[in-house]
Amino acid sequence: MLGGVVVNLILGFIIYSAVLFTWGEKFLPSKNLTDGIWCVDSIATDIGFRNGDKILSIGNVEPERFEDIYREIIFGGTVKVMRNNQIDSFVVPSDFVGNLIKERSVTLFYPRVPFIVREIPDTSLNKGSGLQPRDQVVSINQVPVRYYDEYLSIVDTLQPGAVNVESTPRRANGSPWH
Repeated sequence: MLGGVVVNLILGFIIYSAVLFTWGEKFLPSKNLTDGIWCVDSIATDIGFRNGDKILSIGNVEPERFEDIYREIIFGGTVKVMRNNQIDSFVVPSDFVGNLIKERSVTLFYPRVPFIVREIPDTSLNKGSGLQPRDQVVSINQVPVRYYDEYLSIVDTLQPGAVNVESTPRRANGSPWH
């Protein structure tokens, strides 16, 4: 009888290990945010975050995962960031959680992403422009645009009509053509 219990315990451990090994746990390590964060809510900028900040610590805790950043911010404290290749710090205001609840916003920022064309629909005005899926936009009307948030900051200033877009073609694996 004891042999059956032991075999079931060992079999359960093997099955659990195989499931964890096959599907595992997926997360974004904070150290992999090489381009920093993109502030998608004004609450984030009101606290002191800026687009491109690389979060080093919050309240003397280094967040291991991107999603850990939210948990640490709620507890407040001093935030250390790498901004423009310099370490900067600011304190999360004590009324931050109240503002977050009042605004009902749960997404303060995303990982900062390059401006890469996903697709060009047949109905798009850009269909015959030369842009291709996976092209990375590098400038619009000679204004450097490396990240999507930079595009969003200038899109309202663009005049209707022809727009000069400079892009870098990318391979299927995401690396630029050379």
